[in-house]
Amino acid sequence: MASNLGQGQEDKLVALIPYSDNRLKPRRTKLYVCLAVFTTLLACGLLIFFLMPREVQVSNNSITGINVYVNKTQHVVWIYIESEVNVTNWNFFPVTMGQMSMQVLYHETVVGKSVTMATDQVPIRAHKQVKVAVNTTFDDSNNLAYVSELCSNPIDWVHHLILQLQITCSTSYLSHSENLTLTDYEYVDCGMVIPPITIPPGPLDQPLLSL
Repeated sequence: MASNLGQGQEDKLVALIPYSDNRLKPRRTKLYVCLAVFTTLLACGLLIFFLMPREVQVSNNSITGINVYVNKTQHVVWIYIESEVNVTNWNFFPVTMGQMSMQVLYHETVVGKSVTMATDQVPIRAHKQVKVAVNTTFDDSNNLAYVSELCSNPIDWVHHLILQLQITCSTSYLSHSENLTLTDYEYVDCGMVIPPITIPPGPLDQPLLSL
């Protein structure tokens, strides 16, 4: 049965489409869903991979400079030590260094301390060298006055001192702070000395004699 539609009544008509009509079956829906899930998982995986904190390593390049002062009369030995410390950043973001401290021990007795402000950044997956210097003292105040006799001994192996270096470096990254520690042992030959003096060496910022 047909009827005539008035003008403007077309918008009120409802079309009946069979359930089996292909127009009711969305195309590539599963593909789009899979691509969206894969893209999300990939983005999350990359974000975790690049932002996951990795190890920041501290290593000692051994002693790079040394000056020895011996006063055999007063039984005092002063040894100025310079060392290079490597800070290696394995992260995919820069790491900021804070202060770096070094403590020197001889036979479990502290003979010298120093603090260096190393406010610098270690770039992504790179390393940076920091020079650390410390003055050490062997005298009656720490019961090591006998070291002056060792350093004056003509026998070569006698004036080889084994020093323990304890290095601490503070770092920060991604609102996280961490103290890195390193313990190292170094041989120091105090037999090559400057003629005996009666005053200690100058501050670290003053030029010292080179051997």
